[in-house]
Order: sequence, then structure tokens, then C-alpha cells
Amino acid sequence: MIHVVGGSYLELCREPHYYELFGSGLRASLALASLRARVRFSTFIGSARKPVLEAKSRGIPIEATEVAETVIFSYLHPLSKPAIEPDNYVRACSQKQREIVVRAAKVLRFGMVEGSAKVAARMATYDPQAPSDPRPFGENGSTAERLAVVANKTEAGRLTGEKTPERACKSILREGAEVAVVKCGTDGCVIATSRGIAKVPAYRTARVWPIGSGDVFTALFAHGWMELGLQPVQAAERASRGTSHYVETLVFPSRSEVDKRGLRPLRRLPARRHKQVYLAGPFFNLPQRWLIEEFMQALVGAGVSVFSPLHMVGRGGPEVVYEADMKGLRECGVILACLDGLDSGTIYEVGYAHCLGKKVIAFVTAERKEDLKMIIGGKSEMTSDFATALYLTVWAATCA
Repeated sequence: MIHVVGGSYLELCREPHYYELFGSGLRASLALASLRARVRFSTFIGSARKPVLEAKSRGIPIEATEVAETVIFSYLHPLSKPAIEPDNYVRACSQKQREIVVRAAKVLRFGMVEGSAKVAARMATYDPQAPSDPRPFGENGSTAERLAVVANKTEAGRLTGEKTPERACKSILREGAEVAVVKCGTDGCVIATSRGIAKVPAYRTARVWPIGSGDVFTALFAHGWMELGLQPVQAAERASRGTSHYVETLVFPSRSEVDKRGLRPLRRLPARRHKQVYLAGPFFNLPQRWLIEEFMQALVGAGVSVFSPLHMVGRGGPEVVYEADMKGLRECGVILACLDGLDSGTIYEVGYAHCLGKKVIAFVTAERKEDLKMIIGGKSEMTSDFATALYLTVWAATCA
């Protein structure tokens, strides 16, 4: 039996449209239930959403502490920074610091918006779930005889003050954890124990849905480490495989899917072998420019070198733009092309890239297939999803 304590939140994504009650705690509980694990779940929930929570629980025993409203995480796209609503309620919650108390042999604890969870456990897995201000496991009096801390790279850095996942892992171990896991996105994860440090890869998928992927990984790791008695590296490998199934299908993995072999691991190339990305797309009005800026920030944040005509060349006549853009295109190894609107300059750049044998990722949401036949015929990799376009581009630029 694993006792999960974590948030139950409404999650809204504008593009692509998505509106569900999940949150880290509920999602993790359902992921564990899909593995046929016995689960108990403690959470905060607004009274109006409690029937929805009970309906989605699939028979999982729930201990729900009612609060005034269920918190909403609102995303413009799956990789955007979410707005947390209602903002005034969130501030009030943080001031009151509600607390759920859990005593159990095995506990999976997540950080929460509405308050905190004080746990006493024989084994505990802790995911702080707070990129801006992660709190140490024991700060609120929580105790565990054996503790695994699973955090993303940003959280680990802020928890420890260290700049690399490896150094952050070592710092977490010094603070008393038996296992430290730092999730590094496309770079997989770093796992540390007293025996040393290991890395586990992420896996290539045709589609990437990042919302909740970290929750699923933590749940699957906790299941492997606490319930099945696997070594931490084995538990992380299993969690990585299962998470790849979730981000591609939005379905929680079964036991056979977390144990599935033959997946394509992502192998990060040395920085000297990374390819520069050419960011193609029109930027003649605010919506077009916004999209280019959004992709630019996401690519740079993923550690990718980018040539953007908007940023590196700017607007101008043919005598200013053409040669500078073509030189940039020749020097890049991957092209991310924003094709909505079928801008003639962008289509020209894609055609030239095909002639040069370059890899093309085409992001297009509102055009007819008939109008894209030459783009498709040139073997561009097509997607209508922002997150998938970003990850496909990053993989093409940085991975083997």
C-alpha cells in the first residue's frame, strides 16, 4: 500500500484544448492504480469539485480536506508558465498553511499550493512540486526512515544552491536522503545513492504532452523503489519508460508498458556536435512575432543554439535580408518552420533546406493538407502541437 498525499487541481490548456481535474496527487494515484498497486490518497479539494474527484478516483480510498475553491492551473500551451487561479485565494492559502497529517509505512508526498503534508513514514518519496520555492522534506516536521527525493532540475538547484544535477544530488544525500533523483527533461535523469551517481535516458516519442509528466515519473519511481523493492536506477529506468508512454498517449501505463523494451533512448551528444537551429517563420504582425519569440525562448531554455532571422537579421529589403538569411540557413543543421499563413519566404526557406538535406520540423495548425503537399513530400516532420514541435527540434539538434 502506498499512501499518496498531493494536490488535486483543475488543469486548463488553451491550445491544444484540455480541461481536466488532475494535479500531482490525483494523477500519481491513478498512475499507481494502473499498475494494480494498492493506493490511498489524501488531498485538498474545493467542495464543488469533490464529486468529480470521487468519480475519477476509480475506487481509490480518498481522504479529502475541503477548501473554499479548487485551484486552477491555466496554460496557454503545454510548455507555457501556468497562471494559478484564483490568485487571491492562493495567497490566502499560503498564509494559513493548512496541513494534512499522514502516518503510513510507505508515503508518496508532493508539495501543494493550498498547504502542506506532514508525514511520518518508514519509506517516503518526496517531490517538492514548487519550482519557484521548493521546501526541504523535513522542514515541516516530516520524517522517514528511508527517503528518496525526486525533483526537477530547477527545484534541485534552488533546494541546494548547486548548478549541476550531479552536485545537487550529492547535496540532497548530505541532507539525509537515501536516494536523490533529478529530472532533466530530454536529458533523462540523474540518480544518486551512497554507491555513486548514474544517468537514465529519456525516450523518443512521436508526440510529447509535458503537463503532468513529472507526476507520472515520480509515481512510477516510487512504485518501483518502495513497492517492488527495485534498486533506484532500475526504478528510474522503469519510470522513464512508463513516462514516455504517458507523454505520447496521455494514458497511464500498465505493467507491461513500464517493462516494455525496444524503445529508442535519447542519447545527448557532446555540445561540440550539437546542431544550430534555424527558426523560420513570418514576423510581420504581433501574433506572428509572439510565436517566434515563444519558440526562441523555449529553444534557448533547452540549451539549443538558434539562428533567428527576426533576432539576427531583422526587417529590411532583399539586399539586406536574403544573403544573411541564406548564410544562416546553410550554417544550421535543423530548421523549425512556422507555416501557418503559408508565408512565401518561409516556404522558400523550407524548400532550400530540403535541397541542402537539412532536417525540417514543420509547425502548422491551420492549413489544408492539400496546400502542404510539397512540404510533406520533402519529408518534413509535421506537427500541430507546440510542445511536440519544440521537443522534436531539440532532439534533432542535440541527440543521436
